[in-house]
Amino acid sequence: RKAIADNDDEIAFYNAELQRIRADVANLISEIANEATQKQLLLAEKTVLEQELKALETAHKFDV
Repeated sequence: RKAIADNDDEIAFYNAELQRIRADVANLISEIANEATQKQLLLAEKTVLEQELKALETAHKFDV
């Protein structure tokens, strides 16, 4: 009976550890997704800024 109780305790411990690992993995996946979204936003902002720079350079050519 003690061995069964010990096994139950060990199983509970490993299940709790597995839950922690699953939570860590889910958090990492969420962080990766957030970073990918942030990268997309930065790339979009870069494109807009490049277009604005081209427009300013074009306007400057006509000013000179």
